[in-house]
Amino acid sequence: MKKENYYKVSNPFKNIYRIYEPGDIFSTLIIGEEKALLIDTGHGFENLKEEVKKITSLPLMVINTHGHMDHTGGNYLFDEIHINPKDIPLYYKYEKEKKMMIDTYKELYKERGLVMWADDFNEEKFLKTTTKTFIPLENNQIIDLGNRKLEVIEVPGHTLGHMVILDYETGIVFSGDAVSTSIWIYYNNGISPEQYIENLEVLKKYSIKGFLSAHVENLLPPSLVTELQNLIKERDPEKSKVFTHRRNGEKALIYRKDVETLGRLYLLYSIKEKYKV
Repeated sequence: MKKENYYKVSNPFKNIYRIYEPGDIFSTLIIGEEKALLIDTGHGFENLKEEVKKITSLPLMVINTHGHMDHTGGNYLFDEIHINPKDIPLYYKYEKEKKMMIDTYKELYKERGLVMWADDFNEEKFLKTTTKTFIPLENNQIIDLGNRKLEVIEVPGHTLGHMVILDYETGIVFSGDAVSTSIWIYYNNGISPEQYIENLEVLKKYSIKGFLSAHVENLLPPSLVTELQNLIKERDPEKSKVFTHRRNGEKALIYRKDVETLGRLYLLYSIKEKYKV
C-alpha cells in the first residue's frame, strides 16, 4: 500500500472530519474558530499529524477516549495527549504488547491479505515510540474550540477511564468503544455488566442526535443506548459462544442479538459467567 493511500478522509458534517485507517479505525477531527480537536490517534503506523495538517492549521488539542493501542498508537506524533488518568496504566500495559500486535497483523496478512500499514512502515522505529506527555482529562470537562463547545463524559466499562465527547453544536457523541454495535466488557477492570448498564444511563440526561463510534462509519441512533442496556440484561451464557482474542489469547463469551433498526449487536463479556477459569 502506498503511503498516500493509507488514510481516507470524509467530511460527514460541517467541520467534522473522519480519518479512516485500515482495520476499521476512525480518528475524528473537529474544527472550531480558534482551535481544533483530534479524538484518538489510531494505530500510529503512519503519520496522522501530517494528515491533520492537510485539513487545518489551527492549534490542536488531542484526546484519547481510552488507553487501547488502536486509539493511542499515534500519540508519539503529538506533544501532549489528554486522557482520563485512570487509563494511563492501561496504556502502558498495552504498549508492552506492540510487538505482539505487529506479529498478529503479519499473520492476518498471510491468511487474509489484510494490509495494516503502508510500504514505508518502519517496524523497529515504531516499537520504540511512546507518548511524550499525558494531560489529565476530567469528567464533565468543557472544551472550547472557539464558538464551539464540547463536553467530556466518563462512561466506564470497556475500560476503567473511558471517555466520550459530546459536541453541543451537533448533538453528536464521539463514543470511542463505549457505545457501538460491538461492546467489549470482558476485561478485568472491576466493572460488572450491571454497573455498565448504570454507567450508560448517564448519557440519557443529554440531548443526543447520534453516536459516532471509533469502528463504525455511520451515525448510530440515540436508541442504541437502551438497546445496549437490553443486550447486557438479556445475555445468556448458554447461548453465547467462546471468543479467543487473536493477539493475547484471552477468552470471553460473545452474545449476539439482531435489532431491526441497528442490525446485529455483539456483547463480549466474562467467560467466568459460564466456566470456572
